[in-house]
Amino acid sequence: MKEKNIFIHASEHSFLLSSSEILMLRNYARSRKFKYCSQIGGSESIRDIQEAKNIDADAFEFKIVESLFSISKIIQALKKTYSDCLEELGSKYIFINISNKESLNLVKNLKTYKFPNYLKETKIIINYDRRSLVKYFYKLKNNNFEVLNYESDINKLIFDSHKEIIHNSFLISISGGMTSKSLENLFKTEISFDFIKTGLFSIKVNQETLDKLKNYLIQYQSLEAKLINIMSNSINNKSNYLEKRKIHLTNFLLDFLN
Repeated sequence: MKEKNIFIHASEHSFLLSSSEILMLRNYARSRKFKYCSQIGGSESIRDIQEAKNIDADAFEFKIVESLFSISKIIQALKKTYSDCLEELGSKYIFINISNKESLNLVKNLKTYKFPNYLKETKIIINYDRRSLVKYFYKLKNNNFEVLNYESDINKLIFDSHKEIIHNSFLISISGGMTSKSLENLFKTEISFDFIKTGLFSIKVNQETLDKLKNYLIQYQSLEAKLINIMSNSINNKSNYLEKRKIHLTNFLLDFLN
């Protein structure tokens, strides 16, 4: 497997990270020849897209997209942000997250949607988020569940949706509860997918065998654990510094007032 087929998603931890830490993660992706994917807050989040452009992100991830109107807003925002270099969009990737009934319906409509010429070479990746789909269809209130317990029905939903666009140029990604057993179950279905998304990473399948994919899953989840540990230490160090600084200032003010 070539490293260029690996995406690293800052989106999983972006709400905890500062701009400098996100940039550090971007530089790490570049050093490892990973593609870097920025999360975009909404269909019209021009600011998020501009920040992604500033760090030369390779991909954009839209977590909630439920209609063709949202798609049109995404396209408008991209066009406005890249107005001086539209040709750059041809080398980018767009992840569209499928997480509920509305976004599943969107997949049906996407097969006839006419993307503008400046996006003809842009790779559109449909990511079926199994965890979000389970939570939505089973009306679960929290994340304390295992996708494996529901995946037979959810895989069937994905397969039925996938049939709608199987002859289109979209790439297919599967995420949510990606365990060894889940991989075995996916291989038993007729779903043809291009990526497995697990936490920070999207891994290109490349018609790999089941055993190889299991090894890749272990490899990149182990790498994610190391990265999370680094980020966690960074956050803890900041928190410790701020706590010490707060105590110092409190003592200073008390001494000054007395």
